[in-house]
Amino acid sequence: PYVVDIAGSQKKKTSATHSQMSILENSVNQRNVGKLRTDQDGKIADARNRPLAPPGLDQVRKEVQANPHLTPGSILEFASHLGSKMELALKSEEQGNLVFKELEDCTLNTIDYSPVSIRAVCLSNANVLGQRYSSLQLKYQALLGKADSESIRLSYIP
Repeated sequence: PYVVDIAGSQKKKTSATHSQMSILENSVNQRNVGKLRTDQDGKIADARNRPLAPPGLDQVRKEVQANPHLTPGSILEFASHLGSKMELALKSEEQGNLVFKELEDCTLNTIDYSPVSIRAVCLSNANVLGQRYSSLQLKYQALLGKADSESIRLSYIP
């Protein structure tokens, strides 16, 4: 038996049953993990150019209610998108500044109110950029002062 990871590659796992494998494969297929998004003209949209859009608490709750045994697809998509953004941000201070602003908005998200775990991930990534670029250190400290205590606790920032 094999386990399919998020990227779609197979890894051998001897303890998975055929039934478990089918459930996992179906969940990956249902989520369309790795599916390329297209813009209005049908062109492939580069995730790094799309705004960072953390899932709202209501959306996550609906997905968990529909299937409580799987990580919600909106969280998986957000994590993939954030990874692409951070990859770009770590290569260029200019991009780092742009991504930091998105991470700040995500950390302080009160419009759609993202789950605290998502806000904590955004805060942790803002910390990474604050450590990487001196121009963001003071901005990060200011963000830390505005972030909710639970996000700070979950982000495990000493």
